[in-house]
Amino acid sequence: MREILNVPSIEKQEAMQISETKNWMTPYLRYLADGSLPEDAEKAKQIKKTAGWYTVVDGRLYRRGYSTPYLRCLSPDEADYALSEVHLGICGSHIGQRKFIIAGIDYFTKFGVLEVVVTDNGTQFLKKRFTKYCANIGIKLVHTSVAYPQANGQGGSNSQSKLSFQVSVESFDPQTKSQKIREHLDLLEETRDIARRQTAAYQHRVAWYYNKKVKAQQFDVGDLVLRGVEATGKLTGRNKLSPNWEGPFLVSAVLRNKAYKLQNQDGKLVPRTWNAIHLSVTFQ
Repeated sequence: MREILNVPSIEKQEAMQISETKNWMTPYLRYLADGSLPEDAEKAKQIKKTAGWYTVVDGRLYRRGYSTPYLRCLSPDEADYALSEVHLGICGSHIGQRKFIIAGIDYFTKFGVLEVVVTDNGTQFLKKRFTKYCANIGIKLVHTSVAYPQANGQGGSNSQSKLSFQVSVESFDPQTKSQKIREHLDLLEETRDIARRQTAAYQHRVAWYYNKKVKAQQFDVGDLVLRGVEATGKLTGRNKLSPNWEGPFLVSAVLRNKAYKLQNQDGKLVPRTWNAIHLSVTFQ
């Protein structure tokens, strides 16, 4: 006997495994929830400084924006998915096989675009550099002779070279300008973060270039070393023929961070500790 069931005879409870993945949003979510901060003092200072820009709505982190009230914050996985949808997914057909030019425009100033430049055949306006410049930016260059001033609308002749400009000024829309400014302000934090990363990378390269020339010195207990005179502060009465090192001294103890305790030849302990950069090995 066989029975066919169209629906399951028991109800199965489905469970989805949820794991908390730490990312850049985690410190902000924890700080806004219970005020907890990272152990690193520099990171904690940065979180407290910028936390006012963020808020939590239904468990999701949002950033207060200028162009829109709230900007949804994305985790790295969500950002990768959004970018893949833009370039390969439902939006891919809209931007595929196209080239784009990103132009930076100063929205705080107004400027005009020349349509026509009329010259009197002066040598400074006939040079290849000037004509090429006008051609590249779409300016129509018109040459006329000073013997026929009527050709450019001027009566009388003049031995000096003249320019007659016809300017086309783009219309100014305050609302559009204001929207563009707000969009740039939304990206201000990201721009600052990029600048910080570039500065840190530059400092790392400079430190690497400097440190590769430095040879680290390590001493053991019982080694004989010389001590730099400048490190002792005994500079009075010195001249260019005075020795730069004094000693020898005996290393009596090795401390942390390349610090050492010294004693003289009589076994008397030298006050304070001395760093390796002020010591030099010697032999007897």
